[in-house]
Amino acid sequence: MQITQQKIQNPNQQSSYQPRQRNDLTLDLPNRRITPKQMNILVNNIRSQWSIKTLQLQLNNNLIGDKGLFDLVSLLNVWYYLENISLFLSQNNFTKEGIKQIAYIQQFSKLENLTLALSKNKIGEELAISTAQFINKQQSLKQLNLHLNECDMGNFGAIQVCQSIKNLTKLQQLSIYMDENSITDNGAINSVKLIASNKQINQLQLEICCNKIKQNHFNSAIQYDLYYNVISQQSAQKILEVIGAEMNLYYLKLTLFFYSNASYHKFKKQGYEALEPDIIQKEWEIQNIIDQRLKNIPNKLIIY
Repeated sequence: MQITQQKIQNPNQQSSYQPRQRNDLTLDLPNRRITPKQMNILVNNIRSQWSIKTLQLQLNNNLIGDKGLFDLVSLLNVWYYLENISLFLSQNNFTKEGIKQIAYIQQFSKLENLTLALSKNKIGEELAISTAQFINKQQSLKQLNLHLNECDMGNFGAIQVCQSIKNLTKLQQLSIYMDENSITDNGAINSVKLIASNKQINQLQLEICCNKIKQNHFNSAIQYDLYYNVISQQSAQKILEVIGAEMNLYYLKLTLFFYSNASYHKFKKQGYEALEPDIIQKEWEIQNIIDQRLKNIPNKLIIY
């Protein structure tokens, strides 16, 4: 990918020429192997668009690294008027130290819609803590979409992120994807309780566990990585109970696979010491539980 550098005028500079300003900016640049140097050039080329209100930046699966993230954050911190932000930064070679830059993004007083994708950056709790600190500042948010799959956040990280969501008093629509983060029952239940405590949310898309573990898999040589979230039937039922009883939802999409008795023994052997064996239930029994727990939600899709 070739990015040429242009001379950019400082918007605070006095001049007879004023660059044409626009309200929205969309850059669709995934899978381009963009390096930190190229990211710096890109940032400098768009820095003059300081009156932007809507930013959509698709940079998934590049190589921008910590330096590229630093340049991006410095850009966001001089764009004061943003109302809609979409940042797709999944799989970008960030380190535990570099991801802390996310926490230093400014508070946007008019920001209503935020999409933040950081999936496949497996750097653990630091990513979750920085993300939570950033989100906690955005008190004007009405819609939030978080893509945090495969980040190795663990129970602590998931709870940190959901704690920040609890504090968003204007939030109405939430989509959050947290699969493959080494989350077990404790993290899943407490995360959902925190989300449910935000009574303003009326539309929820929640993906806790999307890898279905079937009994026959464990008769083969397949090994499951420990970063898969492992949710018991008991935990799944508790999550349904919390959402149904404590939230006033108009729409719910929930992806919540859970382990069987056979997979319980396998995961127990691999180190999930907190697991408890399940009472195996038939599909119609599970569906009855869903119908009972979520009967007050008019529009719902439950994937289990």
